[in-house]
Amino acid sequence: MKVINVEQNTPEWLEFRRSRIGASDASTVMGENPWKTPHKLWEEKLMPFHETSVTPAMQRGIDLEPVAREAFIRQTGIPVEKLVVQHDQYDWMIASLDGINTDHKIVVEIKCPGELDHRAAQDGNIPMKYYGQVQHQLAVTGYDLAYYYSFDGTRGVVVDVERDDDYISAMIDREMEFMRCLQEMIAPKMSCRDYDYRDEDEEWLEQAKAYLEAEEQLKKWELEVSMHRSKLEDLAGGYSVSGGGIILQKVLRKGPVDYSKVEALQGVNLEPYRKPASESYRLIKKGAV
Repeated sequence: MKVINVEQNTPEWLEFRRSRIGASDASTVMGENPWKTPHKLWEEKLMPFHETSVTPAMQRGIDLEPVAREAFIRQTGIPVEKLVVQHDQYDWMIASLDGINTDHKIVVEIKCPGELDHRAAQDGNIPMKYYGQVQHQLAVTGYDLAYYYSFDGTRGVVVDVERDDDYISAMIDREMEFMRCLQEMIAPKMSCRDYDYRDEDEEWLEQAKAYLEAEEQLKKWELEVSMHRSKLEDLAGGYSVSGGGIILQKVLRKGPVDYSKVEALQGVNLEPYRKPASESYRLIKKGAV
């Protein structure tokens, strides 16, 4: 475990996290986050204009975290501090810890959740949507025990979470694949949760209908244009021809370069030479997904 000298919730920290996988990303990569998909996380990390908005629930957690940490220290007698750490082997694997005690070799994950999640903690359980986060922290630190601390604003509940090596092994495999998607700019497969459904939006439906009708008409015209052009090319007989308001010029183009066969480029990382990413839409008609 390496300690990173960066303060949490600062611009420097946000930039540091962008190209790496933090503990709070783990449940998303594992498909266990009910609010975010791997594709959405990929967009947020790769495209700066996809910033995550802070919800009231998130802000409540941010505001209460220092209070909850002090409550944990009083309740357990174990002093802990915030820290940003990095995996010894995988430098892309980081954790911004709510609490750590290196003498006791424990980490603390603080949540200030709603009633249902707090009740689960009172029953001795950690919600699955946070399980990956804690296991990621144990993987980064190399520790065997974490405390999940659920704080309702007044009282806290401590849940012991032991290291789960089978889960961690599967998690690291998934995270390595996600990092490959980031580095090679390959989007993870989209799920139904990645779409904003507009089946009851009348304005959207009207425009969608108009688009499909125009596209169908365009296909007919493109087919007719292609047919007439083919006849003109036959009539040109291999010559460049001008007449009737049309110039049909014979053009010879070089074939594209197959860079995969250029020996000097074998093993060269071309990503640093890639132009900045841009965002656009790809339209897919239903039934073609």
